[in-house]
Amino acid sequence: MPERHSFPAFEELKQETQGVDVLVELAPPPFEAAVDWLFDVEYLERKAELLERRDAARRRYQEGQRRIESTYGTVVVRALDRRADGDQPRFDVDRMATELADAKAAVDGLVADLDEAFLTRAERRKLSELESDIVAAREYVRNKRAFDEGYDALAGDLEAFEERFEPYAGAERYMVTSDREFLVGASRDIWADLSDLARELQLHVLPDEDARWLSEHKTRFGELVDAIPAYNEEFVANERDRYADLLEDRPEHGPLNDQQQNAVVRDDRRNLVDASAGTGKTLTLTYRFQYLLEKGVPAGDIAAITYTKDAAEEMAGRIAAATGVDEDDLDISTIHSFALSIVDDATVGSGSGDEETDLGDALDSLVDDYLEAAMADEKPDEADVPYPDVYGDFLAAFREFRRVDAEEEYVDTHAGWNQSRTDFLRSKLTTFVDNARTFDLEPADVRRKIDETAPVQFTFATAGVALLEAYLRRVEATEHPIDFDEMIYAATELIESAPERFASRYSHVLVDEFQDVSDATLSFVEAFMSGDTETHLFCVGDDWQSIYGFNGSNVRYFTEYGERFEDVTYTPLEVNYRCPPSIVRAGAALMARSEAPQNDKPVTACSDLETDPTLHELDGLYEAREPGYVVDLVEDALASGYDLEDVMILSRNDRNSTVLQQVREELARREIPHQRPDSVPDYVPESTHETFDREVVFDDSGDAAFESGPYEMGPDAPPMVTVQSVHASKGTEAPVVILAHAVDDDPEGIPVEERTDELVDPAIDISANHFAEERRLFYVALTRSEAEFHAVTKAGRTSRYVEDVRDYFEVVEPEFTLEGKCTEFTPPADDSNRPFKATLDCVDFEAPLMAWPNNDPPRLEEGAVYRITDPVVEEGPFGEEIRYDRSSVELLTSHVSTSSGDSDDPNSRARADDPGDD
Repeated sequence: MPERHSFPAFEELKQETQGVDVLVELAPPPFEAAVDWLFDVEYLERKAELLERRDAARRRYQEGQRRIESTYGTVVVRALDRRADGDQPRFDVDRMATELADAKAAVDGLVADLDEAFLTRAERRKLSELESDIVAAREYVRNKRAFDEGYDALAGDLEAFEERFEPYAGAERYMVTSDREFLVGASRDIWADLSDLARELQLHVLPDEDARWLSEHKTRFGELVDAIPAYNEEFVANERDRYADLLEDRPEHGPLNDQQQNAVVRDDRRNLVDASAGTGKTLTLTYRFQYLLEKGVPAGDIAAITYTKDAAEEMAGRIAAATGVDEDDLDISTIHSFALSIVDDATVGSGSGDEETDLGDALDSLVDDYLEAAMADEKPDEADVPYPDVYGDFLAAFREFRRVDAEEEYVDTHAGWNQSRTDFLRSKLTTFVDNARTFDLEPADVRRKIDETAPVQFTFATAGVALLEAYLRRVEATEHPIDFDEMIYAATELIESAPERFASRYSHVLVDEFQDVSDATLSFVEAFMSGDTETHLFCVGDDWQSIYGFNGSNVRYFTEYGERFEDVTYTPLEVNYRCPPSIVRAGAALMARSEAPQNDKPVTACSDLETDPTLHELDGLYEAREPGYVVDLVEDALASGYDLEDVMILSRNDRNSTVLQQVREELARREIPHQRPDSVPDYVPESTHETFDREVVFDDSGDAAFESGPYEMGPDAPPMVTVQSVHASKGTEAPVVILAHAVDDDPEGIPVEERTDELVDPAIDISANHFAEERRLFYVALTRSEAEFHAVTKAGRTSRYVEDVRDYFEVVEPEFTLEGKCTEFTPPADDSNRPFKATLDCVDFEAPLMAWPNNDPPRLEEGAVYRITDPVVEEGPFGEEIRYDRSSVELLTSHVSTSSGDSDDPNSRARADDPGDD
């Protein structure tokens, strides 16, 4: 049997016969049986048996092969062809997998049915090749199916990813936080799934397109895993390069710093810029507006809300000058003006625009009507008042209040010295309703806050609630807003009711002084974010400067910005360009001691000016000496080379402030020009009167104000010292800042004593922590300074906030020496045990003197000039007095009689007259 037709069983037989098979095979036919018998191997018999089995195996093999090839050959070939050429299969992969599984089963069955010992090498090879082809085809189909399944499983995630990522594909816009968080997580998950799929598959087996897709996507998402977290950082860097002409080409002041530039170009859905004092808050807001314009955002799609009209006008002017856009096309205004524009827009053509719109007139009129009728004790059916039924409730409560007041004399005790009872009550009733409106309190809310055990409050507040109800009826009956609060409420309601008309109007809303927003103003701003609008909110502010809690502001809206809004990017501005380092450090230390929730700010100073804030502690006759001492500091500053406009005097209060009134009087006495904001100058020398040749009127508080609006210092106006409250100083600065009356727990100090107004308290709902806000108020005062800061206080009563940072202050304790003319001397009666009394006119103030007879005090001469060294101060029933019997008293100049005025000695006359000259 030729070797190629041999089969393993036969070869095994030959091995067993050990060469006898050769003899048998070579023996002539007659002798082969003899040889087989001779060697006793039964070779021929066994060979015959093997050949028989071989024939059976060959038949089964051939039949099986033909059956498999005829049934599955085309399937296998088609699969192998696609595997070989790398094209996508043009057959149903799932059906192909089934057929190949059947083919594999058929081959396995054939192999199991055959005894390979009876197959030739060629047959075995052919069977192996058939089996390998089927395995290769199945491998191809398995990989293809696994790829398709993985692809399908990823399809939803890929589609969601691409949909969220598509807006950022060109790196032309900032990635909002929610998209970034989603894309970061999705890219990692997809990359992990692709990696798992790649490990599971044999890429060389897949169609080229599939292998390429898997490889490219795995590579792409591997890159995205790193790129997406850094996307915004790269976007900001690219934007800063693209708009470098805007952000850096500032010849006068130099480029915006890194934080300012970042704040300008970051564009999350909600953006908060935490701008500490002097870090360029308004500058950043202005450049944000300009940046949006340069990016192609239409001017009409941007709204900026400022805290004051002056700020709005200044910003609009700067932007118009820088961009060429007409100021009238810029939507920059205060929040009340902004709200009014919404209301006006909604009421065009409705006829409501013809109604009375003088805000405040409606309340003033209502208060006057009710109060006048009640003071006359007119009954509801007699009085000419709106809403007689409500007036009846008001009258009943007001009668009770007058009865209680007659017993307790509350009005007489609390009314101002020049204020009538009617004016006092009118003011309190107006304030009561104003406060309820400011804090959005309904009558039921106010009633719950009334202390029924306090007769004065109970009766007055009950009358106030009735007045509030009447006013709310007036509000409800009037289509157009009749006060500032209603303006905000009405505008908010309009936006929420028609978001497609109003909320979608602006793509960007910019809000200044966000730390001072109230519930109502926040609701108004949030209305623009309602529904499906894509409006972006950009807020700037500083929670350390939140000082309007009494006006309804809530600093928590700033400190909890990220909790209230989604998609928030927070950018701090930490370089103070205003204050010297010592003041920046003192401010940071001051706020570090606050126990109220607040944002941390590692602020640094740009200035290298080496100067320390100064604390002036006056000991003795503080109230009398303070005004003159404050003005002495002004004169010191002027003598040092500062100009009038370089000096700012601050105090906790302004209106009805005894401290600032006395300071103003002293400034006027020394002929130092000065002014307060929103008023004409308090004192202007005759030589500069023509500069202010405009008609003025006087408001209810007696302050002179221009009829045309708040007084504004134009570029040609003469320089003046600014005198104002700390609240009014916010947003301003000066090289020299003098804080008067930095006294603790005082009606005009910082902190002001936590006062309550018994009559109007039920209409107030202040959420701010009083002492935390007072701390912030002192911080505002401190950070107005560009160079020098002076705090004037009473020794032993220094503000707790100054004490918190005393280590940062240079402390000055002025020598207390009195020098002046004795204008009054009253000795006691000879037989009385009463003290000597005298008054020393020290020019800046009058010093009350007293001495007891048993100490044998000197008798002072009226008109004479004295110096009292190391005066001993004693607290008397009417305030501080100087015990001149326990102090060193020196006579400087004796009284000069009228006849001595005829003296030819001018020096003598000067010596006599000068010390006491007024």
